[in-house]
Amino acid sequence: MQARQLAYLQALGIDVWVRRGAAESERIDRRAGAEPRAAQAAPDSAHSLEQRERARAAPKEPSAAPPHRAAAPAPRGTAAAPPVRFVIQCFKLGQTLALIDEPLMRHRRLLLDIARALDASGASERQDIAFEWPQLDFGDASMAAAGAAFRAFLTAQTTAQTHWLAVGSRVETLIGDAPRDAHVFLPDALEDLDKRALWQEILAKR
Repeated sequence: MQARQLAYLQALGIDVWVRRGAAESERIDRRAGAEPRAAQAAPDSAHSLEQRERARAAPKEPSAAPPHRAAAPAPRGTAAAPPVRFVIQCFKLGQTLALIDEPLMRHRRLLLDIARALDASGASERQDIAFEWPQLDFGDASMAAAGAAFRAFLTAQTTAQTHWLAVGSRVETLIGDAPRDAHVFLPDALEDLDKRALWQEILAKR
């Protein structure tokens, strides 16, 4: 469209939008008193460069702290040890109460002969009993509690004339500091018994 036609239409108050090239746009801008586009862009570019330099020189703010991580759970303590479980096999023969740690029951025949020798009444009837640990009526399953329960068991099964035939280190530990004058204590290693010394001890305690 000619510049004259454009001026005529603008004088009539008619807005006309025309597609124009860069050269023509610059000529029209000059007629209107505007600066070339390149000149307008320069301050913006300089301003943008100045902002970038200023931002680069400015002290950086500390970065936000990383999100808090839950501390790793502390290692759990060692699991509580399971309660000690054992059985003390017992039998009464006359005035003798045999108390035998269950693994040593393989020597039952020998132990029965020793019990007969220790009993002066000559009784032939045998009564079998067992002490099992832990017991349902005890909340504490420790060895200390086991010792207290076992001594209570002995009190219920013993009279003033009773001889104990205590067989094995576990039985000796459970009995504790009870008097031993009238009783016979045998070790775990029954194969190594000095039978002559044992016989002399039995004769002294009958």
